[in-house]
This record gives sequence, structure tokens and C-alpha cells, in this order.
Amino acid sequence: MVAKNLKTGKEYFGNLKNLGILSLVVVGILWLSVGVYASQDLIVEDISWNATTINEGDVVKFTATIKNTGNDDLLSQCNWTNIDFFLDGNWVNSYGLGDLFVNDSKNFTLGMACNIRKP
Repeated sequence: MVAKNLKTGKEYFGNLKNLGILSLVVVGILWLSVGVYASQDLIVEDISWNATTINEGDVVKFTATIKNTGNDDLLSQCNWTNIDFFLDGNWVNSYGLGDLFVNDSKNFTLGMACNIRKP
């Protein structure tokens, strides 16, 4: 089975602003959640993926862009902020945010093989 003509993250969601927790559903095939929990000054600025056609077993890379919209730098030695990726409600991977200065953004990428389910 092949999933065809999938939209990119921006085409699917438009402009992603001021979201503390964002969940993304891709044509009923995949459920990916990206959570930013530690600070209301962090937003999920964008979610994108690298494929418009997916064959079963293909590795698709999902990228979440996290932005610091606050007035203070977020320094890694002072925070324990993680970026968590979930698939079908199950934790897949976690990344430490590290330093994120005011108005800066960071990309976090997760590659995973796709198992396509019939709707």
C-alpha cells in the first residue's frame, strides 16, 4: 500500500503559533505528538516531514521547530526541558532542549519507518 500526495507540515496546518502542545495527524496513517511542557515562552513553530509519497517501510523524517518567544534566554544548565516525540500515543524519543536564546529556534528531527494502516 502507498500513501500518496501527502501535504507538508505547513500545507497541512498553516501557521503554527502559540501552541504549548501540538498533535499532528497525517491522513490517519501516523499520529505524532510533539510536546513542549516546561515554559509558556516556548512554542512549536513548525512541524514538517520530508515525504509526499510514503511506501510501507520508508523512513520518514519529522522535524519540529521550537522557538523561544520569551524575554529570557533558556540556558541548559538551568533547565530540564525535553522535546518528546510520540507515535500512536506511545513515547518514541526525547531530546534535551539545551540552550535556546530569546527569538532563536531549534530543529529536532526524528526518523521513523512507516507502517501503513488501511482506514
